[in-house]
Amino acid sequence: LGDLDSLGESVPAGLPLRRLPVEKDDTDTLAALREELARGYRIFRLYGGTGGRFDHTLANLQSLLFLARQGATATLYDPHFTATLLENGSLRFPAGLSGTVSVFAFGGPAEGVCETGLKYQVENVRLTPDFPLGVSNALLGREAEISVKSGALLILYLS
Repeated sequence: LGDLDSLGESVPAGLPLRRLPVEKDDTDTLAALREELARGYRIFRLYGGTGGRFDHTLANLQSLLFLARQGATATLYDPHFTATLLENGSLRFPAGLSGTVSVFAFGGPAEGVCETGLKYQVENVRLTPDFPLGVSNALLGREAEISVKSGALLILYLS
């Protein structure tokens, strides 16, 4: 499903295709996500959505918020990081993980943000999209949790 503009004439024969117009409001990824939501899917794992063009990477990060607002959960995988979107809820990291976790307000202020079990713990703080207070926290191998009472958080995990 897509406009296939980046493939040119190299579309393999025999694949089931649904070609979209090149000029449209949705990205190909968003069109595919809408299709899968209509089919009842609510858990999404996106691969290959961060390479090449930063504008498409940003659009795919925004698509995480779109999915959250449709009652779905999604994870965007990159060779260097994993991204997910949390809105009005919590996310737990199991014990045994190490690495860096960055938390950003996304789409507006995020109220009542708590981070427990991480190197830098916060309780009931307000994050805003114009100040990157949540960058570069650390998982310490113990269970950790990030929560937000109101608003959306973009969470990046770098192992």
